[in-house]
Amino acid sequence: MTKRILVVATALAALALLSTSAFAQVSTCTGFTGQNVQFIAGGSSAQFNTFAYASIDYANALIAANGLTATPGVWSAKNGKGTPASTLFLQDTRFGTPNSTSPNDSASMWVVWAPTSSSSNADCYLWVYYNIDSTVGVKNFFAYNKITSPTTATVAAVYPICLSGSAGCTGVTNATVYGGGQSIVPGLTDQTSLPGTIQTFLTTPPLPATSTSKPLSYCGQNAATSASKFCYFNVGMTDIRPEDALYATSRALSAYNTTNGLSGLGYGQTGCGAASTNQGCPIYTSQGTGTVFNVLNFAITGTDPVTKATEPVYTTLSTGASPIVVFVSNFDTSNSLGFGQVTSGGSANFGPYVHTDVNHKVLSLTYDGTLHCTGDFLPTFQGSGAPMQVFQREPLSGTYNTFEFTAVRTLSGSAAVANGQNKIAATTWMSSDDSGQELNNNPTTNFGTGTCVGASTVPTSTCGDPLYQTTGTAGVNCGQGVRLRAIGTGELVKGVIGANKIAQTSIPDAIGYAFWGYQNFAPLVSKTNCTEGKGNLNCSSYAAHYLAVDGVDPFWPATGTPLDGSAAFNLPQCSAIVFSNAADFPCFQVPFTHVKDGSYPLWSLLRMVTFGNVGTTTGNPCTGSQTQCTPAGVINTVAYAETEASSGSTQLSDFVGFLAGLKNSGTFTKPNWTGSLNLGVFRSHYLQSKVSPDNGHYQLISTGVYGPCNPSSINLVGAVKSTPVCWIDVGGDVGGSVLTVQSDLDFINDFGLTSGGAKNPPNPVELYGLHQ
Repeated sequence: MTKRILVVATALAALALLSTSAFAQVSTCTGFTGQNVQFIAGGSSAQFNTFAYASIDYANALIAANGLTATPGVWSAKNGKGTPASTLFLQDTRFGTPNSTSPNDSASMWVVWAPTSSSSNADCYLWVYYNIDSTVGVKNFFAYNKITSPTTATVAAVYPICLSGSAGCTGVTNATVYGGGQSIVPGLTDQTSLPGTIQTFLTTPPLPATSTSKPLSYCGQNAATSASKFCYFNVGMTDIRPEDALYATSRALSAYNTTNGLSGLGYGQTGCGAASTNQGCPIYTSQGTGTVFNVLNFAITGTDPVTKATEPVYTTLSTGASPIVVFVSNFDTSNSLGFGQVTSGGSANFGPYVHTDVNHKVLSLTYDGTLHCTGDFLPTFQGSGAPMQVFQREPLSGTYNTFEFTAVRTLSGSAAVANGQNKIAATTWMSSDDSGQELNNNPTTNFGTGTCVGASTVPTSTCGDPLYQTTGTAGVNCGQGVRLRAIGTGELVKGVIGANKIAQTSIPDAIGYAFWGYQNFAPLVSKTNCTEGKGNLNCSSYAAHYLAVDGVDPFWPATGTPLDGSAAFNLPQCSAIVFSNAADFPCFQVPFTHVKDGSYPLWSLLRMVTFGNVGTTTGNPCTGSQTQCTPAGVINTVAYAETEASSGSTQLSDFVGFLAGLKNSGTFTKPNWTGSLNLGVFRSHYLQSKVSPDNGHYQLISTGVYGPCNPSSINLVGAVKSTPVCWIDVGGDVGGSVLTVQSDLDFINDFGLTSGGAKNPPNPVELYGLHQ
């Protein structure tokens, strides 16, 4: 048996044990104090499942290290689901009293816990992940209030609905916050309920109890110093950099501007319900599901724009790369150019399909409202086809911004004069750098009139919010299409296949985009049309299929030639997810060939933002003069997630792991994880949100001398951030030009400085400022 098979077998054995809870008793954590919290994260769905498995791996390693015989506990839920139903909201208390006026963001979540001793009621290790949006996760990490009693401190401003009896709460109990376990992570069977002590901990604001109180160690603060940041989250999970997340927020809150590349999207206007310059208009879904997205300002350096609390020094750890997949519904089989149309001899809802590829520029023009006919996607003259129903995400979403700057508003540079759609006499159409998904979509348009207001509103006429914009001209060419908003990956995927409240059945040719994930695209098939089995899943019918972009496939080496035995352009499916059966793991390992080589254009590096090292002494937990350090639990958890994603033991194959072969030469309390680079491409970084760029590929070798990093020996975290640190990147990179890592290393050797200040060399040392 090979090493890889052994690793997979071990992982599967752990899953089987979790599914039955038969190996050993699961701790009830009655002695839980919070001292052993490892990881509390909020953010992107792209990493949600992989980090659940990583937490299980880490929990089992701690159990073994402590000489115990035990099984980690698991609990998970979606907001409004379960028996009793959970009420899972994260509240931002910078804008009001908890459980009254505070903006709420609904969430799904998982919790993993493990005992610290042989007593089943002992204190527990704890891992938590709230599935929200990337930008919300980043914002929540940085959102702090200030207090002066009983001690001057900076305290977390975002946490769940508080307990009944707490200040500002009315009629809220644990049972209505954390209901019954729903087993939402594929292959993991939940405990019936979350231990009460953990519930209490998670719903209690992290305030100091006395004037000498110190934050818990998971906040990365040095208890021996004057540490004063009482965190709730120690991680924000994101598929765009925090600098890009802040840019997206600033862009959304700025005045609507169509003359400068949509530099402002208008959600700070009172005309659509903005409460202040820091609390913008809510963004409503077009799907009639009641979903609302809050636009709330934050800062990543200096002080919070609302509370003036000091922000923590942050760092980011890369976890892997994931493609955005463009996909279309299979409903329209009657129009000869409908998205569901198959070639001669094909089978409906199975293929081979007529539509299998989209030109990058045509895709851009589709999402800015210029083009709207299905025939526009084909390179042969077959006619206009049918009008499209175009689904897009909320403009703060990491998915939206990755798609915006890699598919729609590309900034590669055009010398042409940008002319808008309304300039009839224009001789040149607008260039990509003046385009965008919000073109002609001022959120104040018809706001509050007709069907143009409210989360549960199904818009039927022109609206800025909820989005309803017609495209094309009625009775001309293919007829009029429509652009609609979906909030969250699940809502968008279901929107494309007509599974939300609004179906727009008169326009059945729907198109959308989403980050890849086996679970994200599971709604495209039905159990009744699939046969359960190990690993990959072949079905006889699919509700949608994906498109290559510029002829490049996001999954397979040869475009439209799947390696999992499925039919061309049907999205890969995993039996374990569709049938919710751990025995069907692992899923087929998608190779992501053209994400790894950078030729597939729509992808982003997944990251986590956490507490950075501050001081002159390296240590973990914080030692010496360090006032803050990257928490040990975070380092260990991401190390196990990297292993899940890159070693072949992964359950879901949701992304390409950033590092491979990780080994810990330290301990769990003082980790020193090192590995080798598993991803040979990157996006050029640039100045974003007033933060200077750093690709993370050079280091200070000696006083005034710089040199390239070593891709075969990488420290997961790096040293104290007072000098350039290998593989710790800074600045914006969404939509940056795709380059090979080797090209940047060679550039450093050829043109890098041999003298200059350690923190800020006087000239670029890396390939900065290049855009896709």
